[in-house]
Amino acid sequence: DARAVEPLIVAFKGSDGAVREEAGLALRRLREIRPADVVKFALLTMGDPDNDVRTIVADMLSEMGEPIGISIQRGLSGDQAAVNAIFEAKDPRVTEPLINLLKEGKPETRKAAAKMLGGQGDRAITPLIAAINDVDTGVRKSAVEALGQLGNPRAEEPLIQVLGDPDAD
Repeated sequence: DARAVEPLIVAFKGSDGAVREEAGLALRRLREIRPADVVKFALLTMGDPDNDVRTIVADMLSEMGEPIGISIQRGLSGDQAAVNAIFEAKDPRVTEPLINLLKEGKPETRKAAAKMLGGQGDRAITPLIAAINDVDTGVRKSAVEALGQLGNPRAEEPLIQVLGDPDAD
């Protein structure tokens, strides 16, 4: 029933991981009802801190054949071609999920998100500037490269300051 979509989305946004997981599974079963709404919501929740929720969302997008969702899923798994596809697509739907992923706990996830944000325009500048101070060298390097690709003058001063990073290549 299409009326179930909105309450499930509200439940999926809650703080209880088990409830979010069950709501995600239910949304996954209802995806054929309003695929555009489910895709939009799924893209916004790719950065959920709960790995089970992210897996459900990525699987949902993959099952729906949503190219951006599939590319994000593959990009987070280290697939450089998928990272390039996200970068080239410049799809505004992925900016916020990638920013959320840039704050994720795992360095590999943050690194992949930084790379993909390099094609997302001005909205990505501030989070990428913050990421040049990440504890992980790989994340810092990816953020610096992404800022260079964006070419926004706001990044010039932070990039100059990062030149003193002893781990810089």
